[in-house]
Amino acid sequence: YQTLMSMRGNSAGTNFFISGLASKDNGLALNDYKQEQSLRINLGHQFGSRMNVRATSQLLHSLTQRGVSGNDNTGINPYTTFSLTPSFVDLRQRADGTFPRNPSGDVGNNNPFQNADRIKTPENVYRLIGSLQGSYNILSNEKQTLDFQMLGGVDAFNDESKIVSPADLFIEQINANPGTLVVNEGNVVSANLGGSLAHRYTSRAFTATTSTGFGQSRRQSNLLNAIGRGVFPGVTSVGAAVQQFVLQTQDIAKEFSIFGQEELLLLNERLLLTGAVNAERTSNNGNTNKFYTYPKASASYRIPEIIPKINELKVRLAFGKAGNQPTAGKFTLLTQLFDEGRGGLRASTVRGESNIKPETATEVEGGFDVQAFNGRLTLSGTQFRKTIDDLLLTTSLAPSTGFTTQWINGGQIVNNGTEVELGVTPIRSGNFDWVSSTTFSRVKGKVTKLPVPGFISGPGSFGSRFGNGFIAEGQSPSVIQAVNSCKALSAAGTCAAPDRVLEFVGDALPDFTMGFNNDFGFGPLHFSSLVDWRKGGKGVNLTNNYFDGGLLADEAVGSQRLKDFAAAKAVYVESTAFVKLREIRVAYELPGSLVSRLMNGKAQSARLELTGRNLKTWTDYTGLDPEVSNFGNGALGRIQDVTPYPPSRTFFLSINATF
Repeated sequence: YQTLMSMRGNSAGTNFFISGLASKDNGLALNDYKQEQSLRINLGHQFGSRMNVRATSQLLHSLTQRGVSGNDNTGINPYTTFSLTPSFVDLRQRADGTFPRNPSGDVGNNNPFQNADRIKTPENVYRLIGSLQGSYNILSNEKQTLDFQMLGGVDAFNDESKIVSPADLFIEQINANPGTLVVNEGNVVSANLGGSLAHRYTSRAFTATTSTGFGQSRRQSNLLNAIGRGVFPGVTSVGAAVQQFVLQTQDIAKEFSIFGQEELLLLNERLLLTGAVNAERTSNNGNTNKFYTYPKASASYRIPEIIPKINELKVRLAFGKAGNQPTAGKFTLLTQLFDEGRGGLRASTVRGESNIKPETATEVEGGFDVQAFNGRLTLSGTQFRKTIDDLLLTTSLAPSTGFTTQWINGGQIVNNGTEVELGVTPIRSGNFDWVSSTTFSRVKGKVTKLPVPGFISGPGSFGSRFGNGFIAEGQSPSVIQAVNSCKALSAAGTCAAPDRVLEFVGDALPDFTMGFNNDFGFGPLHFSSLVDWRKGGKGVNLTNNYFDGGLLADEAVGSQRLKDFAAAKAVYVESTAFVKLREIRVAYELPGSLVSRLMNGKAQSARLELTGRNLKTWTDYTGLDPEVSNFGNGALGRIQDVTPYPPSRTFFLSINATF
């Protein structure tokens, strides 16, 4: 279920908006669920004619339990067990509430149904986002205005997750200290404060807006990981465990920036010119007192109506630089170690760089916007080139230095992209109308400079025999490298390790993506659909390897795939192209007389809706979902698919009423 409510109003210079959400999703596996609640309150007040104050706040909470899935590294996720257990073995719960042991020795008596019933994986997330903004008009007359504005905000995030595995489970019996408790807690607080002064001058020939200001922010995080082994059933305190392991990570970053900007509106408000510069410094830089400057400039021109039926044609050109502050590399961190039962610290083998500086992104883009046939056609196109310099990399060091690698700035990546958006209203006649929009995007990148040897990208690697992201000069930053050929095969059709040949076997990025959104209205009846098309792109489906190495090795598909794999073919690198029917919605506006009777005259309108989401996917990908990533939403390495939690198809029947 999902329930939403909102209210808005104003009185005596005060306006408000309040909204709330409560929802629950029962999940797709036994004892899985997700609950969400949120509350949002916005308030604004006008003090006289010069001062305005606005406050916004939002409180969000979610409680999620998704069980054990993915690359758990313990071999207890359901995919691992079922791929090694014959289908005639009945592992379901008995009438007396007990579970049978798994007779397959390859999975250590593991029973996924017992795990789903007894292992708890709750994750509680609380987040508070708030801001306070005030503006004051210092000067105002026919030709000029001067306004001062202050804005402050905070984003406080708390995430507490647990894994509770009771000692009497089959999977715990193989441990020296049965009973496992894992507690992860993260607290992240971000706060910012900024002020600006804007002067606007208007004459017959032009309008000039000059602004300047400052901004400062602070981000602080505290991450705690505690593991307890040898925990009695029912105990949820790590302190009661026989063995205890604790790891804590703390981080703080401070930023300060100043900016200046000038805008000119000329030629009867057809030409807009903008120029600005922003100077930033941060505690993550090697030199914390140095300001790095990032300029920007843009121009747009609205061409007069010289073509019939073209209501507006605007061309635009922009240039800008931005910094991506280093999140690592400045310090040589300490590593925890144990020697003869005693804990200690030693310097990491990765040496920091005291002169580390931000990565710099330089982008040039141009485009146009067209509006025609009295708004029934809109077309927007953008072409851009983005160059990223001073990448944050690691390079090898001589072991005699006491380190193996060191952080450096170096290298360059160039991205070229195209974005197009088309909106049309093919039919607008009487009670029937049809509104359609189509989007197109394409981005291709290339590593143009790399001062270090090529390396595996992303947060993790499962071995090049399966497929890895790889960074190499002259290649796309999202290229996939895998063992895909062999110099010589043995008589058994296998390839020895020295004979395996690494090749680039595809790119994780698609050739392009498109979206199609159509809305139809016929009187009180409305129908809408959303379809996404992704052409091209590759991924690594490691889930298949679980089954190929297990029971399905005796089946035709699994057996052939294993033979090809042994012959050094990249059989787990697959196309992730797809066409997805994201959503279909049918809505009906109830007649006013019926609404009045049903709501006792208190409702203005009411609408019935039937919505289906994630309805159908057309793809050659053999996994559950081609849009999956074992390592989350990182910029690199989003190619591996390892026994994921399945995607859901949902249907909502809802009523929307306005009072």
